[in-house]
Amino acid sequence: MKYLKLILVLSFFIACQTNHPSPADTSRKIEKPSQENSLEPTIVEDERDLKDVPLDSLRDPNHYYYLNDLSSDSLGKLILSGDLKPLDNKVTFRLLDTLKYIEGNQLDFYLRVFDRILDQADGALSEVMGRYCLAFISNQPEVFRSYLSNKDSLVIRKWAEFSVYEMYFRFPEDSLMQRCSALNQSLANPDSLLEIKYFQKILRYEAQNLLKSGY
Repeated sequence: MKYLKLILVLSFFIACQTNHPSPADTSRKIEKPSQENSLEPTIVEDERDLKDVPLDSLRDPNHYYYLNDLSSDSLGKLILSGDLKPLDNKVTFRLLDTLKYIEGNQLDFYLRVFDRILDQADGALSEVMGRYCLAFISNQPEVFRSYLSNKDSLVIRKWAEFSVYEMYFRFPEDSLMQRCSALNQSLANPDSLLEIKYFQKILRYEAQNLLKSGY
């Protein structure tokens, strides 16, 4: 009878061990989640993480110092080729400032760069362009007169419009016509080119329109 009881107890113990896996077995099953419930990151999450990585400020188009490590010549070529858009940033102002000190053969290149910036300027950048136009014409009238030779009428109009806007907003309104006359007189020459005469005409015309509209 004792042996029968012992056999029954052992049988029961073995059955329990078979139906309940060891902790080691359980851990192995936990390490193998089904593919449906996988916690591996998706491609979307990876792209999101990459966007969080900060860009080098010199290569970030939205940064004020974008491309500021390049030479002015390189920047000018990028502007002329259309690969770089003029913006209200450090490199654009660097190119505009070249008109203050560049002379000789290089000046023609930077004036062409300036024309491209003048044509594309908008927003905050457009608000300062007249200052550069007026300063260059006032300081170097002979160079400007020579530069306008054979220039497209749209380029000439831009120079005139930005110059008169600058005078209108910077100085007393009642002095506008007098200042336009003085600027035109500085460009006058017995052999004045048609381009200069066109500039003078647009300058007067835009000044009169501003005074009439009370802009």
